[in-house]
Amino acid sequence: TQNISTALQKVKQNEAALERANFELKSVQATLEQRIENRTSQLQASIKMGQTISKILDPDELGTQFVQIFITLFDYDFASIYLLDETGKWAVLKYTNQESPISLQAGTLRLDLSQSNSITSTLRTQRAYITNDLSRSSEPFTTLQSSNIRSEITLPLQARGSLLGAINLQAYQP
Repeated sequence: TQNISTALQKVKQNEAALERANFELKSVQATLEQRIENRTSQLQASIKMGQTISKILDPDELGTQFVQIFITLFDYDFASIYLLDETGKWAVLKYTNQESPISLQAGTLRLDLSQSNSITSTLRTQRAYITNDLSRSSEPFTTLQSSNIRSEITLPLQARGSLLGAINLQAYQP
């Protein structure tokens, strides 16, 4: 009877181990499915962006459409494109969907690259700046909207190895 008891105990242990392993596999499967879904959405967005942009010849229309596409496809509330001026010392707001006072409208807002904020840091380092919770960020951020912005990503804008400016995306949600 002791052998049967020992065997029964091992069966129960094996069953518990199999249940844990099965739970872990289901968790991994769900994570992989979500990653595939996200990646598919990103690829579809990239294709749509490329198709739309390739049809536009006017640079100003291209910039305006680019901002709108980013907001629509990547679910951000605000998007802005800053271009470096001819001296390379200033980032000039060129395109934005943000409603702003006349003094901050596209073409008039200039950021000195010696200042410290997400946009100028991205331009100086040529590296992306990403934060999911600006209330916890040590880096000052630049926004034309309210301080209710929760998340931000700033990406360097480059062509043929040259830094042209930065794309800044902001959202109310983290």
